[in-house]
Amino acid sequence: SATRSQMAEGFSQMVSSNFIRKRNFENGMTGNWGGQGNIEDLSSLGPINGMTKAFKWATRNAFEEGNVIDVSPGETYYVEFVVNTFYAKYPVRFGLNTYGPLGENVGFNVMIEVPSGQPTQKVTGTITIPTTGANTPYTKARPLLQINGPNGSDLGYAYVTALAISPNANNSQITQLEKNIN
Repeated sequence: SATRSQMAEGFSQMVSSNFIRKRNFENGMTGNWGGQGNIEDLSSLGPINGMTKAFKWATRNAFEEGNVIDVSPGETYYVEFVVNTFYAKYPVRFGLNTYGPLGENVGFNVMIEVPSGQPTQKVTGTITIPTTGANTPYTKARPLLQINGPNGSDLGYAYVTALAISPNANNSQITQLEKNIN
């Protein structure tokens, strides 16, 4: 059986490939996630993928501020998150907001979408940086949570935790290892 330090070492190696700096919210802090969000204690619902707190936001976009990563056209990323869209009035998305070669925000989002009105669920999938399109090649990106409705309208709100975006297609154990070590 692996010791706690062996598990922690393995976790560090896996998480180093996870681009998300603030993956869960168990410590009650939002990290650099914007969007006027706050942390909600959802322990009354029972553990959600081993976690009891989630980031709640009600604005269109919530970026992980200060977290810009290098990307290349055609790169594929594994995405994993736990989300509750029950109170959202529009679909909820998680993924990357891309930038053009001059650092301009081109507004092209590469994301996984979950319909509104859904109970808490773990979502996994892949996203690929486009090879063609306006302002290509995309060379930079930043993590983005989005309630995909019009700016300034009543979007409702959504909850999210256990966030991961990784270049490794088989990195689905990030959340489980994090839960076991903490």
